[in-house]
Amino acid sequence: MNEDENWKPVIFDDISVLYLRLDRQNDEIISSYGLDSINPCQGKKGYHLPKSNDVEGLKEARAELQGIIDYYKDAGLLSKKVSSPYRFKGLIEMRLGGDYLNDAVESLSKAVKIDDNAMVFYDLGVAFRKLGDSEKAVEHFTAASKGFDKGYLGMG
Repeated sequence: MNEDENWKPVIFDDISVLYLRLDRQNDEIISSYGLDSINPCQGKKGYHLPKSNDVEGLKEARAELQGIIDYYKDAGLLSKKVSSPYRFKGLIEMRLGGDYLNDAVESLSKAVKIDDNAMVFYDLGVAFRKLGDSEKAVEHFTAASKGFDKGYLGMG
């Protein structure tokens, strides 16, 4: 479904993605919640975000992710359950760079509070490195390394 043009992702969390078939009965939901710029379940990484040089696509994806975050907040479900929208938003903000880097740190910090997995710590380390804060970057890379096994890091 994730690459079938007859289906559209409309919402996702850390373990699932809801796709709706493109037809009249789903038009209203898809027009309100359909994801055009991101696909949380596609590609080698398991998700697809716009390329770094697609500034408009990145901004659109950022707005879509904020819509998902707002949806979960309004539903009272954002607490300790849903970190992926924050992580993807932070990754997009890193791709946008410049003034968005501080937003990336904020988004990724929220993601790591919900789900302290190694990839989110790593992403946060990258954001701090891009901001020129080597001390915080190393702190987060170190936290990330504890979550990866040694073989993954090429250390044995």
